[in-house]
Amino acid sequence: MDTPESISCNQCEALMINGLFCHETGCPNSRKRFENGEWVLYLKCFECGCDVREGESCSCQDPPEPTKHWIAGAGLHGCLFNHCAILDSYDAAVDNLAQVHELGRTRKATLKRAGYLELNLKRDGNEYCEITECDCATPEVHQD
Repeated sequence: MDTPESISCNQCEALMINGLFCHETGCPNSRKRFENGEWVLYLKCFECGCDVREGESCSCQDPPEPTKHWIAGAGLHGCLFNHCAILDSYDAAVDNLAQVHELGRTRKATLKRAGYLELNLKRDGNEYCEITECDCATPEVHQD
């Protein structure tokens, strides 16, 4: 960036006041910044209030990055999940379902190997449980 001493405005008699470059009131360059030899207009983002170069979009408008996560779900066949948890790892999803349904070692190992387990409705409260891998950018939507 240019030093304040080398910047001048082509529209007004700009001044340095306490080390701050100041335009005259009403100068068309007053909301602009001097970059690479030209005056560039910056506007406030309506969402977050950050200064954004004219013609560009603010980074707050960028879609979120996809994140890998696992959905631990359980319920009745043909219905939405009665239990749904979003977890950061496959093992955490297995542990979550094993704890919720009080699975023993053998059933937990089957769930871990297959990612799916048929349950007993009377004993476990659900007919099945499964683990699904997902890489969407908004994991919280799975819990709605």
